[in-house]
Amino acid sequence: WHLDAPRARGLAFVEGAVTALPLGVGGGPWAPVPTRGEAPGSAAATALGGDHLWVLDPDGALWALDLDTDIWSTPAASPGPRLHHASMAFAEGELFLWGGCPSPRCARYERRGWRLRDDTWSPVEADGEAPPAGPTRVLFDPVDRQWIIAGFSHLGLDLRAIDLDGVLWRD
Repeated sequence: WHLDAPRARGLAFVEGAVTALPLGVGGGPWAPVPTRGEAPGSAAATALGGDHLWVLDPDGALWALDLDTDIWSTPAASPGPRLHHASMAFAEGELFLWGGCPSPRCARYERRGWRLRDDTWSPVEADGEAPPAGPTRVLFDPVDRQWIIAGFSHLGLDLRAIDLDGVLWRD
């Protein structure tokens, strides 16, 4: 789930539906968010940012729910299908996608990142050692302006960071 602080709620996307949990005094139970337009059926990865809930479906289509109008759109093509532990995060007008598998039968998770800027996806090309292949989570560190990837492999937890310009991987 994601924290939608400006609207004082938590948001979750599960099996084609958006639900919200009111935060604060009185709170309340999770409740469906009525949306308009065609919605994705499932998610390989989700992110919240730029007044949108972003959903990457397993076929690789990128969906955006405008949080002010609750209308779905498909703003940009994607770098391709993403299954099995792909992870996304949003910051400073950029969506960052990491890992996953391009097909249901892939033998290994990809050690690749993609960024979406101005409706165009581009691969992340950086010097240094990328995180190991495996299940990951991505978050943005606004103080140091870097993406942090927490990955798990046969060696255990591995944390790596890449600056917002995607120049260098760091431990």
